[in-house]
Amino acid sequence: MALQPIKDNIVTMREDVRLRAIETKDSLSTIVASMVTQKEMEWRTARGQEDRQRTEAAIKELREGLVPRDEHARVWANYDQRFQDQQRQVDELKQAQGSVYGARDVIMDLRQRLDRVERERIGQQ
Repeated sequence: MALQPIKDNIVTMREDVRLRAIETKDSLSTIVASMVTQKEMEWRTARGQEDRQRTEAAIKELREGLVPRDEHARVWANYDQRFQDQQRQVDELKQAQGSVYGARDVIMDLRQRLDRVERERIGQQ
């Protein structure tokens, strides 16, 4: 009778140890299923480096094809200068043409002709 509680405790302890072993086994299988091996880490690292190299090559290609903003500004300034020069030339031509024979000259010429025609008519009568 004195040994029965000890036997019961031993049985209970064995069951607890067995349950703990099962829990430990489940935990280890979960860890093993979700863990990453060293080879897989190396593969992932190599893949990441390849992706980075491809991205850097694409960025380099894009940068080589771009024209800096300063160069665009210079080209646009040259266009503006050419437009100003052409406008100046047009203005000079208009001024030169206007100074040669302007609207005032035409009116004065017509008035002189009209006066001459009137004098001739008066002289014929």
